[in-house]
Amino acid sequence: MIELNRYIYFILIFLFARYVVAACSADSHSLEVRGVGESKITLSAWDCEANAWNVAKYQDEGEGFLLYVTKPEPLQAGRVFVSPIQQDLSQDKKILRAQRLVLGQLYLEDGSKKVVENNYCDVIDMSTGCVAKTLPGGSCSGRWVQGQWRLFGANGQDEDGLAVVTQSPKEIIDSVSKISDAREKASAISDNLYMGVESYLACYKPERKNVVDLNNIAFYLAEGGDFYNSLKIYMVLEKIDPSRIVLKINIADALWQSGERSRARSYYKEYASEMVRSGRESRIPARVGARVASGE
Repeated sequence: MIELNRYIYFILIFLFARYVVAACSADSHSLEVRGVGESKITLSAWDCEANAWNVAKYQDEGEGFLLYVTKPEPLQAGRVFVSPIQQDLSQDKKILRAQRLVLGQLYLEDGSKKVVENNYCDVIDMSTGCVAKTLPGGSCSGRWVQGQWRLFGANGQDEDGLAVVTQSPKEIIDSVSKISDAREKASAISDNLYMGVESYLACYKPERKNVVDLNNIAFYLAEGGDFYNSLKIYMVLEKIDPSRIVLKINIADALWQSGERSRARSYYKEYASEMVRSGRESRIPARVGARVASGE
């Protein structure tokens, strides 16, 4: 049975390769997969070498967001490619299976570099853009049967729908609690945000009950040097809980370290004012006054 599964898998790869050749020779290198309601994922920037799309944008109502963008170019450590097609969409258009290819570089002991690749099968909730879970690449070798995803040759093994397996904010914080090195901790968190901050926040909508954990995730990312994703989370949290004083200094620090000094000073001033108003002026860190004064 295992050999049969492998045989079928390689046939699928061969068929997809033929599709790729056609796509590379076509004028339009884009694809649109329409889901439930007004939702859709638009794929663009086809890469003939990787045989997949380099850009995936989720939209429902409004502007939408890019999937799998975790760092701005050229800071992205690996290149991510996605290759879902309409046949990977469930009959009710609520679930999309997406083959994800991650290309990166492995640095060897002799100083040379080796290109490495990893394949995954992601399950995307088309009603929100949440990447609910990621599975081994072979899990995309199947078909939809009466609303269930059935692996080829699996004798009735069905997919368990949209149960979110992606770690919650609290689970992420708990999992990195024993990592002392700031960069290692930020890297571990980034591994859980592989789908991009916006998609992650679609899985775990920011609300008062998880503000603290999301704030801690953003803080650890910034502490490890990832101000890009840190600020994305902070700005969303600010809309949820604008009166949270500690959030203002966290935003200010991240903006300052990322080079946005003018915006940082505005947040430092707001933070200082709130601390004075609440009778905690003596607890204002010295850097706040020094950084505000540096721009006067």
